[in-house]
Parts: sequence; C-alpha cells; structure tokens
Amino acid sequence: LKVEKSKHFPKNKIRTRLILCFLLTTTLMGITNIFAYMNVNTIMKKVDTIYVSNINLNELSTLLNNVESSIEAYLLTNSSDNLATYFNNFEKLRLKAEELNSKIIDDETALLEKNIKSMIETYMEVTDKAVKEKRARNVNSYSLSYKEAVKLYDYINEYITKLNNIRFQNNTKQYIVAASNLKYIEFLNFTIIILAIVLNIILILLITYMITKPIIELSNAADRIAEGNFDVPQVRVDSDDEIGVMALAFNTMAKNIKNYITEIQQKA
Repeated sequence: LKVEKSKHFPKNKIRTRLILCFLLTTTLMGITNIFAYMNVNTIMKKVDTIYVSNINLNELSTLLNNVESSIEAYLLTNSSDNLATYFNNFEKLRLKAEELNSKIIDDETALLEKNIKSMIETYMEVTDKAVKEKRARNVNSYSLSYKEAVKLYDYINEYITKLNNIRFQNNTKQYIVAASNLKYIEFLNFTIIILAIVLNIILILLITYMITKPIIELSNAADRIAEGNFDVPQVRVDSDDEIGVMALAFNTMAKNIKNYITEIQQKA
C-alpha cells in the first residue's frame, strides 16, 4: 500500500501550484511596491536638494549679520564678552565662506558667488583690523576701518540678495519640473499597481478554475451515481496531479460498480 501511495501521490502538485501562485502574486506585488517606492524616493531626494543653495545663502547672510552686530557691539562697549562673541561669529563666517566658489567660471551665479567670497574675505580683514585698532585704543583708525567694513557689509548683502533671487528663480523652475515628474511617477505607479492587481486576480481565478473544475465534475458524477444512474461517462481530467489520480480512481470505481450491478441483474 505504501508503494502504491507513493506512486499515486509522488509530487503533491496541487499544493505546489497553490504555493507557486501565492509566491508569484506576492512577489509581483512586492516588486511593484518596491518600484513605486524607488521612483518616488528618487524624485523626493531631488526635491529636497533643490533649495539647498538658497538655504546656504540665507545661513551665510545670517552669519554675516552676526559678525556685523558683534563687532559693532564691541566697538561701542569695549566688552570682552562682545569680543568673544565677535571671534566666535568671525570663525563661523570664515568656515562658511570657504564653501563658496573661488574659480572663474563663465556662469553668472558662479561669478557672483566668487565675488561674494572675495568681498567677505576683504570684509573679515577689515573687521579684524578694526578690532586690533580698537584694542590699541587708536580711535580714528578703527572708526575709519569700521566705516569701510560697513560699506563692504552692504555690498555683500546686496550681492547675496541678488544671487539668492537668481537661484530661487532657477530652483523654482527645477521644482516645477520635479513636481511634474512626481505626478507622472505617481500616475505610472498607480497604473502598474492596478495592472498588478488585475494580473493577480486573473492568476488566482485561473488557478482556482483549473483546480475546482474537475472537482465539480467529479461531484456531479458522484451525485448521479448516488441517484442510481450508473451510465455516467468517465470524468476526463488531463492533469497528473492528485485530482487526476482521484478522477482515475473514481472512474475505475464507477466502472466496477456498473459491472457489479450488471452481474447481479444477469444472475437474477
């Protein structure tokens, strides 16, 4: 019996089909979701970096204002706390200015950035000179140096504002393109997800039909035999899975019952 059973049920094909169907539909939905996530994530990274240049210029402007406020406070009060604040702001501005472009490039924004960096370096030299002259109690000299620093400060702010406006306009154009691409990606992802769902439904219905059709035929044939009709045509199942084996066994059983009934009728 064990040998016959191993011959009849060697592969568990229905179970394999169900597992493969589940894995296929799950994998398809997983790939679809990953594809959608990667597309949206790529666009969002671009959007996040669009206005970085404006943020950097605003930070530069804030640091410049801090230096100007702290040196003015020191020159007016001669306070050591204000001097320490000035040196702290001075160092932050120096580090931020080092990030600016220093190369000569045939580009309006790059040239503006280079000019801003050059003016900031000059401004820092002048403010440093004013502080040294203040500490040396050279009133006339540090007053002149401070006035020169204020002029440079105004020029730098003017250039920063101009560069910020140009970059804002350019970045806004990039943002509009990115937003348009994002809408397209969202539509594409939605379409792919809908197609994946439809395909999943088709696969599930197809496999369900392939499995249940012969079972329904077997059930109908069994009902007819139960009603006493033994002239039931053999149930045809082309698969060699468990249902095929069951159909073969059912056909053999129906044939044997019919022959047995015929023999009884003949003997009677």
